[in-house]
Amino acid sequence: PTYHVFDMYKVHQDAVKLPVYVESETVNGMPAISASASEDNDGRVHISLTNIDLKNEAAVKIELRGLALGSSVTAKGQIVTAGDMKVHNTFDQPERVKINGFKGASITGGGLAVTIPPMSVVTVELA
Repeated sequence: PTYHVFDMYKVHQDAVKLPVYVESETVNGMPAISASASEDNDGRVHISLTNIDLKNEAAVKIELRGLALGSSVTAKGQIVTAGDMKVHNTFDQPERVKINGFKGASITGGGLAVTIPPMSVVTVELA
């Protein structure tokens, strides 16, 4: 699964880092949610979110300051997750954990709402 996470994060390479501030519950003394954001050369904004909580989904509201969200802006995403923390890919089962389409993000009045399942990494593209 680590490869898939690196694959999802490659959208941030050669892009302009955008500032991100996250307020989150904690899990074992660590923030449950972490985030990265960037804008690529084509003006697409990518937001990557990780939920390390093993049991609880997180409803995240993202305020997009300085970003004009017209009616034509769409949010599409990808996710890597599994129902059990111990699940991994093997030669016999190479597709147990893989990147899937993500539909848990929606544009709201001036921002983005994302529901992140437990044990998951999500990348959302605003274009």
